[in-house]
Amino acid sequence: MHWDFGDGKGTADNKITPKYEYDIPGTYIVSLTGYGANGISVISYDTIVVKGPFAKLYSTLDQACVPATDTLHATASYIGSYTWDFGDGTVITTQDSIAVHTYILPGLFTPALILTDSTGCQMSYKSDHQILMDTLFAALGPPVTLCGTGSISFGPHVVSFVADTLGYPLTYHWDFGTGTAGDTSNILNPTFVYATPGDFVTALQVTSPVGCTAMAYDSVHVIGPFPMQHSPDTTICIGGLAILQSGGAFNYNWSPANTLNTTVGDSVIARPTVTTDYTVIGEDKYKCFLDTASIKVTVDSLPLVTIPAPEPVLAGSDVQLDPTVSADVVSWAWSPPLYLSCTDCASPVSTPLAPTTYTVTVTTAAGCTSTTSVNIRLLCLQSGVYMANAFSPNGDGNNDYFYPTGSGVKVVKSFQIYSRWGQLLYSRTDFPPNDKKYGWDGNLNGIAQPADTYVYVTEMICFTGENFVLKGTVELLR
Repeated sequence: MHWDFGDGKGTADNKITPKYEYDIPGTYIVSLTGYGANGISVISYDTIVVKGPFAKLYSTLDQACVPATDTLHATASYIGSYTWDFGDGTVITTQDSIAVHTYILPGLFTPALILTDSTGCQMSYKSDHQILMDTLFAALGPPVTLCGTGSISFGPHVVSFVADTLGYPLTYHWDFGTGTAGDTSNILNPTFVYATPGDFVTALQVTSPVGCTAMAYDSVHVIGPFPMQHSPDTTICIGGLAILQSGGAFNYNWSPANTLNTTVGDSVIARPTVTTDYTVIGEDKYKCFLDTASIKVTVDSLPLVTIPAPEPVLAGSDVQLDPTVSADVVSWAWSPPLYLSCTDCASPVSTPLAPTTYTVTVTTAAGCTSTTSVNIRLLCLQSGVYMANAFSPNGDGNNDYFYPTGSGVKVVKSFQIYSRWGQLLYSRTDFPPNDKKYGWDGNLNGIAQPADTYVYVTEMICFTGENFVLKGTVELLR
């Protein structure tokens, strides 16, 4: 006898009860061919339905330096949910055939996908390749000091997953900071001779075969006759301070001492009240050389600024803010920017909708600043509200609605229209003024009301929080 299990791969011969495992879900036609005497054969068929999900897993990432992001996607069939195992301990379940994950640890990882179909059957599929994630760190020792010229041997501290764990070779490139193109090396532990005094920054670049790059730096100070570096002349505002710095020496002595926080060190704080020349004398560590420098600190005065308080205005009205400043002012900064026409001009216009306090900071060319504030007060006046004395709701787009307009009002708390006999025809609450969509269109329940005189009552709440009530009549014209 001969069995054909219907998937194009599996067969069996001369077995009464063969066993066969299907690795892909689907419907399969199984055939059994029996052979008798005289070449007679008989074929029987049966159908087997194999349930369960099926997928092929793909990854966009082969190797990288952490952190790196991989996108896993699967071509799948019969899927209810996807459980993604990224191999680094991270497992998530989604309904999507695509999952994005960022690897933050080095290692060799094999992503896998667990599929669940609607019946609860599960299948697991692993990626056909591993993902190699590397990390690379490099560091050099403390700063090195030489008295005169000499050689230095460098021994960096380098950590790499692919080098330390897998034995992959790393690539090194040293630049000894002299500015000469040939003063480089490509070995792990080089020795270099510094032939001239000065300050040098040695740079090491380490590269792994995965593509990770790490930089490490070290400073080398070769003592020799030195021109001392120092801060440039500077300007401060009266009452301010200046940080004075010098470099290239080992010991420093500053004067005059009466306006300094200290007279020693490469950085001092000066608080002069008048323009002052400061002197610093520098000496190298081995007391070989002295150098002297002078730094001038100019003391500038603070600018003057005042703002007259404007009269109270209705909300939404323009208020010119016009400060008086001294002639040395070169820039203005207003805050908050709310309702202002500009924040960096000399005289902005405010259109306030609420009481506001503005602060202006003026600055001189030397960077000295002064600050002052001004309060904008608002009025709550019935005269700021306009109620028309007539309207004609004939649908011509002109004066078809009756509603409150004007300025200074934050919200119309209530608005009612009554007939002359006291019947309430229209009522709205809590809406903004100046919007006709909240107005009366001359109808009651869709029925046009006759031309007549009608009474209105409205309560307004100002931006100040105050409120008032307006009453009057309006003519409905037909």
